Parts: sequence; structure tokens; C-alpha cells
Amino acid sequence: MIPMFAIVWGCIFYVFMFFQRTITMRSLTRGHTWAYAYIGCNGSGPGTNLSHGDGGSIDRGGASMDSSVERIVEALFALQTGHGSRTSQVARPRILGTGNMDIRDELYVMCNDVPAPMGSYLATFVGRLLGFS
Repeated sequence: MIPMFAIVWGCIFYVFMFFQRTITMRSLTRGHTWAYAYIGCNGSGPGTNLSHGDGGSIDRGGASMDSSVERIVEALFALQTGHGSRTSQVARPRILGTGNMDIRDELYVMCNDVPAPMGSYLATFVGRLLGFS
């Protein structure tokens, strides 16, 4: 009976450690990714891999648009997404067999625009409209 209790308590401890590590990891990923997005997707976060990219095209729900209107809409709403990912490991107790279990978290958020003067905004808009950016 004692070995069975040891296995059950080992499982309970392992599940507790797994969820504790997962909650901590997700909290750090969320905090670093939101801070990264808040400052316009510039900078870095300790232990969190941060990157950004263009949001791509707008979902039109199957509707077709004139190509010039489509270019204007995409130039106006050229959005960027920030991506944060983090990995961690949870060690298995000896009673369950040693080793580690890998856990991973990812989060995508929209990047804030960095405030710029009106001339800079217009130059960026015209550049996107003409396909330079």
C-alpha cells in the first residue's frame, strides 16, 4: 500500500508543479508580449522570444474589391502583429521516472503605432499605397 501512496503523491506533486510552472510561464509571456506591443513592437523581453510582422491582408469574407480600392484599404490599415513565445520544462519526480516535460506558450497581439508627425504619416501612407514599403 505504501508504494501506491508514494505514486499517488508523486502524481499530485507533479501535476501541481506542472500547473504552477505553466501559470508562471504564461504570465511572463503575456506581460512581455503586451509591453512589447505597447511600445510599437520594439525592444526585447527577458526569456521571451519577441518578433513582429505585417498583419497581411484584411479578411473580406469572400467579397472581391477593385484593386485600387484594395490597395488604399491595405495602405490605411497596414497593421503589425507582435508575437511572443516562451518555453519551459517541468521535471518529473523520481517515483514517476525522471526526465523533463517541455511546455510552450505563444501569444499574438496587435502592435501600437508609434506617434509620428503628420508629414511622416502621409509619406508612409503614400509609400504603402505605391508599394514601396
